[in-house]
Amino acid sequence: MIFAPAHEAFRLLIIDDNSDIHNDFRTILTEKEETNSVLDAMEMELFGEAPAECKHKNKYELDFALQGKEGLDKVHASILEGNPYAVAFVDMRMPPGWDGLETIERIWQVDPHVQMVICSAYSDYSWQEIIERLGRTDSLLILKKPFDAAEVAQLASALSEKWKLAKQASLKMVQLEGMVQERTQELAYANEALQHEIKERKSAETALRHAQKMEAIGTLAGGIAHDFNNILFGAMGFAEIALGDAEPGTRIHKSLDQIINAHKRAARLVDQILSFSRQIEHEPQVIHIHPVIKEALSLLRSTIPSTVEIRKEIDVQCGAVMADPTKIYQVIMNLCTNASHAMEDAAGVLEVTLKEVDVPEHEAAFMQIPAGKYARLTVKDNGMGMDQETQNRVFEPYFTTKLDGHGNGLGLATTYGIVKHHKGAIQVDSRRGQGTTFNVFFPIVKEQAKVNLDDLVVAAPAAGDKHILVVDDEKPIILMEEATLVQWGYEVTSTTDSQEALRLFMENPHSYDAVVTDQTMPKLTGIDLAREMLKVRPDLPIILVTGYSAAVTRQKAPDLGLAAYLEKPVETMVLAQAVDQAISSRNAVQAGVAA
Repeated sequence: MIFAPAHEAFRLLIIDDNSDIHNDFRTILTEKEETNSVLDAMEMELFGEAPAECKHKNKYELDFALQGKEGLDKVHASILEGNPYAVAFVDMRMPPGWDGLETIERIWQVDPHVQMVICSAYSDYSWQEIIERLGRTDSLLILKKPFDAAEVAQLASALSEKWKLAKQASLKMVQLEGMVQERTQELAYANEALQHEIKERKSAETALRHAQKMEAIGTLAGGIAHDFNNILFGAMGFAEIALGDAEPGTRIHKSLDQIINAHKRAARLVDQILSFSRQIEHEPQVIHIHPVIKEALSLLRSTIPSTVEIRKEIDVQCGAVMADPTKIYQVIMNLCTNASHAMEDAAGVLEVTLKEVDVPEHEAAFMQIPAGKYARLTVKDNGMGMDQETQNRVFEPYFTTKLDGHGNGLGLATTYGIVKHHKGAIQVDSRRGQGTTFNVFFPIVKEQAKVNLDDLVVAAPAAGDKHILVVDDEKPIILMEEATLVQWGYEVTSTTDSQEALRLFMENPHSYDAVVTDQTMPKLTGIDLAREMLKVRPDLPIILVTGYSAAVTRQKAPDLGLAAYLEKPVETMVLAQAVDQAISSRNAVQAGVAA
């Protein structure tokens, strides 16, 4: 809207069905006041300036209307001319047309800035009703008829000045907004050159937040892993002891076997959580993938809807790959979980296939991997499928089409990162309503797998009369370890106090053939205890059994003088075998020295 310059007259609109009222406003607001030439001369002499012209001369430009509609038309015209009204004096009763309130409502719809004065000898509405009807009072006053000339002049002057100041403020705001827009445009031009950097910075910040989140999860996971593994160790150990006493084939034997299997799965889950949160890292090794797939699908069966059928076609002769088993497990779980989500609203089929394939040059170039032999893992579902746009973004971090609470958009991004880290490739093929297929390629290596989980057999320890010192700060674990070792023919001395264990050892260091100790204990940790004992007997076999500790790992154990490192929960036979092997190795070394 364009406003009249400050030196021009204010436009006033009088809407009243009585033309005599029009004349009254004309008389009050436009006729010149009489001046006294003598007083004017004295003012000139005293103040050095000419007297002001009459108060109303050129100050107001008046327009008149007999009905509300006529007044509304004049307001429309004033807007088009760019010279709007400052104040409107509106009669309340104007038969046969609109009354004053309807007139004001319609005028404010066209020009909400005009100041309104209701002129009435008697109103059909209370002030509260007027407020409720018009919804505002910031630009509204009431003038009672018959009105006083001075009151009319005062209202016209005050409201005109208020309107002018409001318009000046509005104009200033427009100017400021213009300046802001100009500056914003300048910044926009400057930002164009920085968009790539900003995008990278945002990606880095997102990665940092994710890393911080994972660090927090890892800290929490590490904090609970020790206690949780201790609970599992005790429960699983006693279940294994009870299983040995139960008659094979009986219901109690089968139930105990299921309890042990459940505890093993829980232990693997803790390991997965620690690995995913990077609290533990597994070194890549030459492995066969099919045992990892078997283990993952076993856990997956209990976590996905029963309406989803799992079909598998696993080539156990598939070549070995150089990989971190935990990461391969994570890839399988991510892909299968994602597939099950795509079918959760209806019955579906999840197909998992492992096959050794030759990738020719042209396909390898497309996947940006060397040509050669690969282990191809295929995960296929017959769920809702994806359109091409979704497929193009499916591996982006935090991109998800799932509802809140069903995923954070990291599963496939993590999978992609793991596959690339293993020098492999991943492809996705999908159609809306026809399901999705993921193909993952891991390069085959020539070396033989060092560990085949299907062929892993734990040999029974040899019975003997050796004396074992067992230390753990939890009584149930002490009882279970003692019962296990006694069952295999060992003599056991046990204590829940690490300082008491050191005292017992120092009293007769050569009375113990081996020590089994926990790591995280009050007073002395397992490492501290081992260090003190090895000062006295460097040949003493010490087996560290820990729920979780950031201070010691399997790789660090030999450098610390430990004969074996076991992670809770460990099977009772594995514990007994570790003790037997530690003692046998010590004896072999001593025999060699003697020879």
